[in-house]
Amino acid sequence: MNQQLILVDGSAFLFRSYFSTLSQNLTNESGFPTGAMFGVVNAIKHLQRKYQDAKIIMIFDAKGSNFRHEMFPDYKANRSPAEDDLVVQIEPLYKIVKAMGFHFLCEQGVEADDVIATLSKLAREEGIETIIASGDKDLFQLIGGNIKQLDMKGKLYGEEEVKEKMGVNPNQILDLLALTGDSADNIPGVPSVGPKTASKWLELYESIEGVKANAEKIGGKVGEKLRESFEILDLSYKLVQLKFDVKLPLNILLDEPGENKEELLDLFREYGFSMWLKQLGEKTAPKVAQNDEQVTDETPSPVSSIALKEYSQNLILTDEDFSGLLTKLSNSESFVFDLETNSLNYMEAEIVGLVFLIEKDSYYLPVAHDYLDAPVQLARHKVMASLKPLLENKAIGKVGQNLKYDAHVLANIDISLNGIIDDTMLKSYCLNSVASRHNMDDLALHYLGHKTIHYADVAGSGKKQLTFNQVDITEAMPYACEDVIVTNALNNVLESQLQNYPKVMLLYKSIEIPLIKIMLKLERNGAFVDETSLFNQQIEVKAEMMKIQTEAYEVAGDEFNLESPKQIQQILFSEEGFGLEPKKKTAKGQPSTNEEALKLLDHPLVDLIMAYRTLTKLNSTYLEALPKQINRKTGRLHTS
Repeated sequence: MNQQLILVDGSAFLFRSYFSTLSQNLTNESGFPTGAMFGVVNAIKHLQRKYQDAKIIMIFDAKGSNFRHEMFPDYKANRSPAEDDLVVQIEPLYKIVKAMGFHFLCEQGVEADDVIATLSKLAREEGIETIIASGDKDLFQLIGGNIKQLDMKGKLYGEEEVKEKMGVNPNQILDLLALTGDSADNIPGVPSVGPKTASKWLELYESIEGVKANAEKIGGKVGEKLRESFEILDLSYKLVQLKFDVKLPLNILLDEPGENKEELLDLFREYGFSMWLKQLGEKTAPKVAQNDEQVTDETPSPVSSIALKEYSQNLILTDEDFSGLLTKLSNSESFVFDLETNSLNYMEAEIVGLVFLIEKDSYYLPVAHDYLDAPVQLARHKVMASLKPLLENKAIGKVGQNLKYDAHVLANIDISLNGIIDDTMLKSYCLNSVASRHNMDDLALHYLGHKTIHYADVAGSGKKQLTFNQVDITEAMPYACEDVIVTNALNNVLESQLQNYPKVMLLYKSIEIPLIKIMLKLERNGAFVDETSLFNQQIEVKAEMMKIQTEAYEVAGDEFNLESPKQIQQILFSEEGFGLEPKKKTAKGQPSTNEEALKLLDHPLVDLIMAYRTLTKLNSTYLEALPKQINRKTGRLHTS
C-alpha cells in the first residue's frame, strides 16, 4: 500500500480552472472549449510531480440533489447554474482522469466532501499520510494527525495552520461554520454572528453544545438572536457536518487502475493537448485553435538552496571598490541587476541601493541608508552619474525581475535603462499565463525549491514596517544580493523551459521584451485628469444625492440611513414599514437588499434607494478617488 494518499477535490479544481482560463478562450481545432480540462489536468500533473510516490484519488460532485437538500430544500439555492461551456467539458474530463489511471469517484446522494471525509477516516485508521487537495474550508474539520490539506495556492495546512487562519482548532470547525453559516451554500447560521464572535464563543465554551448551555450569559442583541436561533443552529450543524460512512468500492485504497495510454492518446488528440501527446511519445498533434503550443507547468528538479549559496556577496562602500565594480560591469557581456528603493510607487521611489551579479559574484552598493549610525556611503548622485553610461549601453545586456519598475525609477533621474535581454517575471508569465503570481518569492519556491528572504524579514511588517533606507546595511546586503542570485538561477531554469516552446520563445523575445519600453512610455506619460472638472461634478452629484435623500425621507415618512441595509430592510419589509414581500433572502434568512433583489421590487422608495446607491458609487469610486491618485509632480494618473 502507498504510504501517501492525495485526495483531490476535483469539482473545486474544475471550477477554479474554468474561471482562471476563461480569458484564454482555449479550444480545440473544432472550437470545443478545453480551458477547464486543461487547467485540471495541468494541476494533477503538478501534484504528480510534487508527490511522486503518492496514490491520487479524484473525487467529484455528482449531478442532482443530495441528502442535505432533503433536510433543507434551499440548500445551495442561491447558486447560478454552471455555464454551458463548462458543463460540456465535464464528461470529457472524467474520461481523461480515468484514462490517466486515477481512481475516479462521483457518488450520488452525497457530495465530494463526504467522500473525502470517508476516505480520510479510512486513511486515518490505516495510518496513511494523507493530503486533501482543496481550497474548501469545510474540509478543515478533517485535519489532524496524518491528515493535512493543500490549498489552491500551495499552502499546506496542519492543525496549527488551521488555528492560525480560522481562530479555532480543526475539531471546532464544524461548530464555527454552523454558528456563522455559509453564504456560498445558503446555510443560515445564527444572524449577525461572524467568525470573530463564533471563535470567541468556542474559545470560552468549546463547542456548540457549550455555547447553547451558556446562551443566557451572552448579552446584547447577538445573545438574543442566538437564543432565538437554536433550531436554525441545529439545522446548520447538520448541513455542515460531513458523512464518514459513504459506501465506496472495496479495496479503494489498495487498487491501482493503471494508465490507459491508447485512450489517453485519443483524448489528447481530440482536445488538442499537443504537449501531453509529446510526453506520451507521439511526434505530431492536431493544432489547438487558440494556441497550438499549450504550455504546461513542467517544473524541473529544484535547484538546491546550497547551490545558491555558492555565490559571493560583496559590499561596496569605498571609491576603490566602486571603481573595481565599474570595470567588471564594463567588461561584461551582461549582468543581473536590481534596485532597492524606498517606495513601490515608481514615480516617487528613490534609490537606496543597487545590486549586481556578474557570474558568481554579487555586489550590493548602498547609497542612501540613513538610519542612526549608518556607515558612510558613496554619494548617490556621483554613483548614478558613473553608472549612467553602463545602464544606457545597449551592448551590455541587463537581466532582472520586473525591470520595467527599475526603468521607471531610473527615468526619474534621467537615466534610460537599455539593453534589457531577460526579465524573469515576463518569462514566467509566458510559460504560465494563467498563474496568479509571478513575484520572485513564489517563483523561487516553485522552480528552485528555495525560500527567499522576504521583505518583512528585514523591514518588519504592519505599521512599524521600515522603508528600505531605514534597514541596517548588514541585513539589507544578504536580502539584496539574494535578489540577483535567485533571479539568475530563475532565468536559467525558465530559459531551459522556454526552449521547449519555440513559438512562446518568439513571443517572449519579439513582443514581451520590446513591449517593456512601450509600456514604460505609456505609463510615464500617464493620463490627464481635469481635477477642477471632477470637483465640480462632485458638487453636482452630492447635491443630487441630497435631493434624493430628502425625497426618500418623504416617501418613508421618516429619516433613515440610505446606506444601511438593516434600516432599509426594516422600512421595506417589516410590518411597521411598507410590509413588502421580499423577493430574495440572504444566507441567514433575512430579506436581501442587494441590487439584484431590489430590482425585483416595485416601489417608489426602491427607485430612490437604487439611484442614491448609483451616485454614491460614482462619487466614491471616481470623483473622490481619482484626484487622490493624481501625481502632484506631473498632474497625471500613472498606472502600473
